[in-house]
Amino acid sequence: MKNTAILLLSILTNFCFSQVEVSESEILKLQPSQSIMNGEWTSGLENHRGSMGLNSYRSQSLDQQSLNRALYYAALIDYNSRDKRMLECVRAIPNDNRAHNKFFGNPTYFASPDSLVYQSSHLSFKESNYWLISSGEVMQEYVYLVKSKDKLTREALISKMIGYHQKNRGEDGFIKAYLKSESHRLTIEGNLNDTYGSSIVYIIHNWFCQEDNLWYQEVVVLNVTLFGKRAYDLKG
Repeated sequence: MKNTAILLLSILTNFCFSQVEVSESEILKLQPSQSIMNGEWTSGLENHRGSMGLNSYRSQSLDQQSLNRALYYAALIDYNSRDKRMLECVRAIPNDNRAHNKFFGNPTYFASPDSLVYQSSHLSFKESNYWLISSGEVMQEYVYLVKSKDKLTREALISKMIGYHQKNRGEDGFIKAYLKSESHRLTIEGNLNDTYGSSIVYIIHNWFCQEDNLWYQEVVVLNVTLFGKRAYDLKG
């Protein structure tokens, strides 16, 4: 089940929202250690599970697969929103477990380039002395928009977005949002889901509106976290 947080700095009825012509787009792939927001989320996750007496182990294999999954879904949002707000695409994602499937579970809305390959969440990974089987996934989208006379640099835009997120949602904003969903809570608090991997990617769209002579810059923060359980009885 998806979880969406929408934070806007503009009025949605503006003409420039209905006449979007994206001139610049970018998908930022960050390693877990590079993402402040992912660090806040994983700290909140481990603290919450720890408060319940549950262990949480980080897996590089699940980190990588969560990144692969996030990049697939980010590419869908990017591809389907060149002439519209990315917010519209996020709103088209089903609000249930279908969202974790190919095309976000909504193939009548989402199309994809032929080169885009779906990344499954149902995988197993061989670790040191055991097999790790993926056993659940949570996903959250966070939408941010700013408009200004001068286009912000990528670094300035991301910094502004993170500052806005921390001010309005707090450092525990991700975990609080996830726990509002019953299916997310059950996955996060599952006692067998003791291993996890997580990734956050940023999708950035910029466009200039001649009607009001302003730059519009929209960011979608996409968090994907995979959980796994250890199966020691499987042989390599």
